[in-house]
Amino acid sequence: MQNTTDTRQKLLEAKYFLEQMRNTQMRIKSDDLMKLLKDKRNITVKQEPVRPRALVKVSMNESAVAIDDGFSLVIKRANGTVEKSESVPAQPPPQPKAQTQTTVEWLWYFVELPDKDVVSVCAECVTKLESLVRECESRFHN
Repeated sequence: MQNTTDTRQKLLEAKYFLEQMRNTQMRIKSDDLMKLLKDKRNITVKQEPVRPRALVKVSMNESAVAIDDGFSLVIKRANGTVEKSESVPAQPPPQPKAQTQTTVEWLWYFVELPDKDVVSVCAECVTKLESLVRECESRFHN
C-alpha cells in the first residue's frame, strides 16, 4: 500500500512540474526580448551568423590652439551701422604642442531594437533566465 501512495505522490509531483514548465515556456515565448534572442540564435545556428549593426562615436578633444595671424571682425547692426575691428599680433606666441585626446565608443545593436545595445539586451535576458532558474530551484528542489 505504501508503494502505491509513493508512486501516486510522485506522479502528482511530476504532473505539477510539467504544468509549471509549460506555463514557464509560455511566459518566455510571450516575452518579446527573449523571443528576439531565440530567433537570432536560430538564425545563427541554422542559416548564417547574425551581424548586429554598430554605431561608432568618435570624440576628439584638442588642447589650446594658438592663433598667430590677425583677424578682422565686422558687425552689421539692425539700424544699418557697421563696426569694424582688426587685430594684428605684435609678436607670434610660442606654439604649444597640441595634445589630442581621442575616445571611440562602439555600440552594437539589432535593427529591431535600435535604442538598446546588444550587451544590455543580453544582460537583461540573462537576468530573466537567472530568475527563472532560482524560481524553479525553489519550487522543485528536494
